Amino acid sequence: MTFPLVVRSRRAFAALLGITSLVFIVMSVTNQPLQTPAAPQGIVSFQLVHTPAAAAAILASWDARAKMYAGFNLGFDYLFMPLYMITLASACEWLARKRSRFGHWPAWGVGAAALLDALENIGQWHMLTNAPLTPWPQLTALAAVTKFGLLGVSLSALLIGGAYAAWRKNR
Repeated sequence: MTFPLVVRSRRAFAALLGITSLVFIVMSVTNQPLQTPAAPQGIVSFQLVHTPAAAAAILASWDARAKMYAGFNLGFDYLFMPLYMITLASACEWLARKRSRFGHWPAWGVGAAALLDALENIGQWHMLTNAPLTPWPQLTALAAVTKFGLLGVSLSALLIGGAYAAWRKNR
């Protein structure tokens, strides 16, 4: 079954890919002030923390300016989610149309990843604005690990499917 939120034209896809890349760059830049010894990967470290004590250590390593960047990053991620979802799902569906046997299920995986990303952000926001108490670190980490897993599988399927489509074309 085809994922419903895809772009079909090459121009629209190219524009979407450009916008998605630009938003990713902005998020990468705003992540830099969040990188501390307690959070070496910035917001990603905060996503993957699974204990209240570790979350508190990350929050203690961020000054007020860093916490503002974290809040901005969490809010801006709500723009990034639909962009990466539609971009990656469109690429997966393109592969499926090329009869590569890959495509439909990874596109749905990207959709699920975006929903988990939203849930993860709710947990991070709660920890950032309140306190990192159970169950927020655990729920956030579970959502993040599952999201990254689904995105990894989908990106792998794109790479494998793209290689397979190229191989079939040159056969």
